[in-house]
Amino acid sequence: MRPIRLRCEYLYCPLGIDVKIPRFSWNCELETPIILADHEMIQDHPEAQQSAYQIQAFRDDSLIWDSGKVLSAKMVNIPYAGEALRSRDQVAWRLRLWDGNDIPGETAESFFEMGLMENEDWQAKWISGNYEPEHDVRYPADCFRKTFRIPGAVQKARLYASACGLYEIRINGQKAGDACLMPGCTDYRTSIQYQTYDVTDLLRENEENALTAELGDGWYRGSVNAFGCTEVYGNQTKLLCQLEITLKDGSRLMIGSDAGFAWSNDGPIRLNDLKDGEVIDLRCEPGYTGFAREVEETIVPTASNNVLPRMKERFSPKLIHTPKGHTLLDFGQNLAGFIAVSLRGQAGQQMKLTLGELLDEDGELTLANIQCRKTAMDFGPENQFKAMTGQLSPEDANVIPTPRQEVCLTLREGMNDYCTKFAIFGFRYAEVESDLPVSADMFEAIAVYSDMEMVGHFACDNMDVNRLWLNTLWSMRSNYLDIPTDCPTRERLGWTGDAQVFFRTGAYYYDTASFFAKWLKDMREAQDEKNVVPSVVPWAGMDMLYYGTGASAGFHDAAILIPWRYARINHDIRQLKQCYPMMKRAAQFMLDHMGPETEEDAPENPWRKYLYVKGVQLGEWSEPEEYKDPISAAGLPRQPEVATAYMFYSMKWMARTAELLGETEDRDHYRQISEGARKCYLYEYLRYGAPDTDRQAKLVRPLALGIVEEMPAEAQGIAPKDIREQLRKRLALAVEHRGYHVGTGFLSTAFLLPELTKMGRTDLAYRVLLNEENPGWIGQIRSGATTIWENWNGEASRNHYSPGTVCKWLMESVGGIELTDAAEIRIAPVTGGMIDRVEAEYLSPYGRFKVLREGDELQISQPANTAVQLSWPGKTKITLV
Repeated sequence: MRPIRLRCEYLYCPLGIDVKIPRFSWNCELETPIILADHEMIQDHPEAQQSAYQIQAFRDDSLIWDSGKVLSAKMVNIPYAGEALRSRDQVAWRLRLWDGNDIPGETAESFFEMGLMENEDWQAKWISGNYEPEHDVRYPADCFRKTFRIPGAVQKARLYASACGLYEIRINGQKAGDACLMPGCTDYRTSIQYQTYDVTDLLRENEENALTAELGDGWYRGSVNAFGCTEVYGNQTKLLCQLEITLKDGSRLMIGSDAGFAWSNDGPIRLNDLKDGEVIDLRCEPGYTGFAREVEETIVPTASNNVLPRMKERFSPKLIHTPKGHTLLDFGQNLAGFIAVSLRGQAGQQMKLTLGELLDEDGELTLANIQCRKTAMDFGPENQFKAMTGQLSPEDANVIPTPRQEVCLTLREGMNDYCTKFAIFGFRYAEVESDLPVSADMFEAIAVYSDMEMVGHFACDNMDVNRLWLNTLWSMRSNYLDIPTDCPTRERLGWTGDAQVFFRTGAYYYDTASFFAKWLKDMREAQDEKNVVPSVVPWAGMDMLYYGTGASAGFHDAAILIPWRYARINHDIRQLKQCYPMMKRAAQFMLDHMGPETEEDAPENPWRKYLYVKGVQLGEWSEPEEYKDPISAAGLPRQPEVATAYMFYSMKWMARTAELLGETEDRDHYRQISEGARKCYLYEYLRYGAPDTDRQAKLVRPLALGIVEEMPAEAQGIAPKDIREQLRKRLALAVEHRGYHVGTGFLSTAFLLPELTKMGRTDLAYRVLLNEENPGWIGQIRSGATTIWENWNGEASRNHYSPGTVCKWLMESVGGIELTDAAEIRIAPVTGGMIDRVEAEYLSPYGRFKVLREGDELQISQPANTAVQLSWPGKTKITLV
């Protein structure tokens, strides 16, 4: 038995982490594959089971930890227990496994390197451009330069870099690393990330070297949130970089940012904004005629400890001439990313690109579905409120659309190669305005997202369903850029509700462990003194909107539900312990606001003190039009049914978390609250049985959240004991009444097909899945969708992953692969819908599982040192390989 997929803190050979006690994970692979008989499992073979492991760690070839032979089958998150780790330590670690027959296998090796762990490790100074920025004025990118000579042969070199803004650093003209949009997205008031780069091969010995850096506005100074607020964190961008060179004679050279760095802002990037775009003059070269200014920054950067955004898939366009004579590029795929241009021109020639995801009914590019309005100047609280309430008139000269998604390019003489670097767009199309002749081969679209490891695959003999899987994949790629956002265009915010409903689905596509560890840290830092986590994390200004909706059911609950799900998927108790204080505070906020708001709220309910009705509630939000609760000038409607259901659900998982962590007093408290909220819900909404409604969300919610899972033995006056069957029958009827269309909203779409399957109506689940009309997933595809739409009619953003939660059902029910707990997978495919052939694959934290189903034949591949629960009733053949 040999170890594979050696990871440290979920990362392969991480460089520059600052986790003081890092953890190791691996998978097991057999040196000689086992051919299994029908119905036989890997766990039946001792040679396929890990019985022990040994980890050895070395620093500078000296042993600093030897675990010895540990009798354990565990292979995820084994903590380092050796000598204390120091800044810059490079640690090699070796791993040996023993199988169930106590036979040792071959050794595997990996490494990790520590970053700058102490404040005093930073000798560099924060620097900025040498100017005093004015409010509401946009500036070119800053350009910095430092030259130096290296007096000897180089052994290794590390660059540590961060910014309040976005940075790109080059050494001798070569970019340091391949990450984009660094240092990433955080709340700059509480946390700033830094990255570590191996730049050994970029240096020149005994020659002059040049370190150059460009500094853009990014999330710090550029436009953020739905209404394009600028200067949310500040109006003076800053750079911090520290180059440390170790020579072969043991001496060290350090080049740190300071007032000695040359500076100018006369380079080619004349304006940059993550959402609005870039203004580029390729005739310009930075003169570096001035010097940087040292500035203060109280936040000490911490390591990313995360996968970084990188340029990924590339797309070539088709050229289209619209009925109105406009030139369009169609890249064939809606995505979030950069646009690149390569063409020959004359100095001063210009080109403008406007990027969007939708064509109007006349075939012309429109940004109407992603743009809001804001004032060009003085976007203070009064104008923010007017923007939120739609009071800004487009006829007002001071009112402008946001985001603009534009690139304005001025060419130099000869060949011009350009790619956005401080702006990222959500787009499928680009409108080209230029006095140059345009051809499709001049352009390229480049997807940009966090470089997570892909772990899931699904394919079947229905091409529409395959496209649905891909559409969800592309919406995830478009929105997993250092934080999980809602859309890559209008808002581009870390909405807690979106992340909560999609979290488990996303984990079937990519390994999101380090990605969400970072975002959970953001969430912990975002929780305010009232225990509220804002509805978007990190903070993005506009408190009246994003803090005001932070307590909404299904959104606020993310602070409880995501840590629990994260720990269960990744077998990560440490993360759960880190999040438990936040979870308790979030629960306490709910308890503090529990109870009726007015005398008219549930006056006869004997459990009315458990009613949850207070505060702003977003509810289902994107239900079909006929079911939407009316929104008036007075505000959003109250949502006691939704909120009370989530009170029960979140407190149930709080109780289980407390039990897992040994907090027995907390466990009993949360159990009591959960049971009280359940009885309150049953009495108030199911007292007379299932509601007679076609509103699918109200029928599926109590089923999916478990409110009717176990009826109280004696609970006078709340509901008959067959309420679950009543709900199921009425849900089936509601689906039929709607012509097998999806009728759920934002919070409940993930529940619909699983609950139809659980109640034995797989036929209905498949009919809803395969319905070719809108509202529905296949209906979107027939309308040309290559990503998931925000709402069923397609009028808003066309790149929201939330309704793609149906793909969890595709993996677990159609594909039949479901992660249950620890190193165990449940394999139970559900046939139907004229889908005869299915391939499903999931690289879990414990290894790769595969299922191939053709008709009544099932083939399973299972990794070593795992267990499988297999269910294939009434079928003819099972083969395990």
